[in-house]
Amino acid sequence: MNTGPNQYLIQIRVRNDALTTANNVTANLTFTTANPYINLAQNETAIKYLGDIPPGVTVDVFYLWR
Repeated sequence: MNTGPNQYLIQIRVRNDALTTANNVTANLTFTTANPYINLAQNETAIKYLGDIPPGVTVDVFYLWR
C-alpha cells in the first residue's frame, strides 16, 4: 500500500473466569487462511507471554499487523 495507513492494531482480551490462577498463559495469533496482503508487522511476534492471570483478571494483548 502506498497511501494512507497501512498498519493496524488487533486487540485481544483474555479473562480468567476460573476460580484458580491460570499459570504461564500465552496468546498465539494464527491466520486460518493465507493472504499475501495481511501479515504481522516487522519485529512483531505471533506468540506473546502473558504470565499468570489471577481469577477474575482481564489482560489485553495487542498485535500490530500490516
